[in-house]
Amino acid sequence: MSLTALLRTSSARSDEMLISPLAESTYRSQGYVALGSLCPPDEVAMIRRTLLKMFEQRTGYDEGAQYDFAQRDEEGKPASFPSLHDPSHYAPELTQTQFFARATAVARQLLGEDAACYGEHALLKPARVGPPTPWHQDEAFRSPDFEYRELSIWLALQPVTEESGCMQFISGSQVGPVLEHQSPGGDKTLHPLECIGDFDRSQAIPVPLQAGDCTVHDMRTLHHTGPNTSDSTRLAYILIFNVPPVYKPGLRTFPWLIGRRTDSQNRKKVWHRQGGWMVEVKRRLPRARLTSGRWLSWAFIRAWSKLFSRGRAQQ
Repeated sequence: MSLTALLRTSSARSDEMLISPLAESTYRSQGYVALGSLCPPDEVAMIRRTLLKMFEQRTGYDEGAQYDFAQRDEEGKPASFPSLHDPSHYAPELTQTQFFARATAVARQLLGEDAACYGEHALLKPARVGPPTPWHQDEAFRSPDFEYRELSIWLALQPVTEESGCMQFISGSQVGPVLEHQSPGGDKTLHPLECIGDFDRSQAIPVPLQAGDCTVHDMRTLHHTGPNTSDSTRLAYILIFNVPPVYKPGLRTFPWLIGRRTDSQNRKKVWHRQGGWMVEVKRRLPRARLTSGRWLSWAFIRAWSKLFSRGRAQQ
């Protein structure tokens, strides 16, 4: 069956079911599914053009939103793997697209009606030299004091092959626990985490895509992308959706998160001290989920736990 057959594309309304029962069943059994043509061609071109311009202009760099995903940020040195968090903060039109509405509908079908966009991520792998992304589980980046339900929708903005670094998954890995991770080479100034737990990398399933196609994966699904050895730049736009996490202090520990401090986090800290926190509040307030007590509770507890953990670290 084709990828497009797994997607019901008759409507862009965010309150309708967009994926077929087969696609939903595949997602729940494998921990991922590929969907064809979730993003219309004209929007693929617009999103690609918008993101490339922001990378070219280093939009958000001083705020810590843009950084080198693979290496330390060095002034005057091109990033080996440019990355941008929350690009719609700088281009709000990204959330007014059919793609965003369809992605929201998919997330609500798979997670429930409380699902909302938690964040965005744009990743640019340069032609011929773009490095690989280590094997990891997305939940390994989250606070261990919460219980989550989350998924990511990874949009291809040009054809993506194994050669250019398509997504690769370990089918069924979402049913297991969060495995042990570490910073690459033990360097906690770097952004990636790599899974060093026990799993069979030979079972990797590559998922090539056409422009406008997507993969949807669970936050515990093991995945990675290879290097871009092709002659074309590989650009991806990722939307992350979740439902209100449940606070469970002491639930578990993620020692690999202790002591992590990247260059972009340091820039963001300086920016906040210079008044950037007011800009960030202004950007986030229109999207705040103030109508739901569950979302309000999570936002309060998350802020409190961050302050508390920071205080403990300084003692």
